[in-house]
Amino acid sequence: MKSYLIASVAGVLLAAGTTQAAFFSFASDSADHAWTFRGNGAAINQGTGANDPLILHIDDNNGLAPALNVSVSFVANYSLTFVGSTPLPGGAQALSYAANGSFTYTDIASGVTLLTTTFSNALFSTRASPNNFWATTATLQVDDGLGAAVSMMWGGANLPQYGLAPGALNGSPRGFAFTLTALNSSGAIPYAGQNPGVAIDPVSRLPTSQWFSEGSYSASANVIPTPGALALAGIGGSMFFRRRRTA
Repeated sequence: MKSYLIASVAGVLLAAGTTQAAFFSFASDSADHAWTFRGNGAAINQGTGANDPLILHIDDNNGLAPALNVSVSFVANYSLTFVGSTPLPGGAQALSYAANGSFTYTDIASGVTLLTTTFSNALFSTRASPNNFWATTATLQVDDGLGAAVSMMWGGANLPQYGLAPGALNGSPRGFAFTLTALNSSGAIPYAGQNPGVAIDPVSRLPTSQWFSEGSYSASANVIPTPGALALAGIGGSMFFRRRRTA
C-alpha cells in the first residue's frame, strides 16, 4: 500500500508561478477494501483510517505545477432533510434533500488534518422507484451562495503554487460534489450485487435501514492572496515525498 510524507522544501516549484486556486479530488474505490459512505435514517457518515486510506489529489487548477497525491483518512458526517420530489418518465421520482454537515481529510503520514469542509443547504439527490426504494446512485453537491454555505479550512503546509495557505480558503468559486454509486443495504465486502438500492419510509422519504455506497469527490477552492503569501510564492514551496510501506 502507498503512503505519502509531506515535507517543506524551500525553493521548490518556483517555476509553477503564483496560481491561487486548487482542485481537490479522489477517485471511487481508492479505498479498495472499504465503503466510502454509510448511512441510516437522516444520518450519513464514514470514517476510513490507515488500513483503508483514500488518495487525495491536489492540483493547481489545471496549471503548470504537478498534481500532489496524499494518502489520507476521510471522515464525513452529515444529515438529510427531505425537501421534495419530481415525477420522472417511467414512474420513477427524483428526490431532493437538504444536506448539512462536514468532512475532513487527514494526512496519514503526519497526522495533520489537511482539509476541513463544513457546509449547509447542500443538495443531495437520487432517483426512487414507485415502491419506495432509492436507486443505486446519488449525488451530493453545493456551491457557496444561493442559500447555501461552504467553509473550507486548509491545515497543511503553505503551498502558494496551489493557492493554499493555512487558514480559510476564502476565494470564489468554492464548492464540491460527491457521486455515490453501488448503494446497497448489504455492506458485503467483497460486494457481489447483494441487496441493491435502499428502502425508504414513504412519509419521511428517509432510509429505513443501514446502507453503504462507493463514492468519488471533486472540489474547487482558492485563497485570496495576502502580500505575505505572494512574497512566499517567490522564495519557497512544498513537496510531497512518496514512500512505500507494506500493507
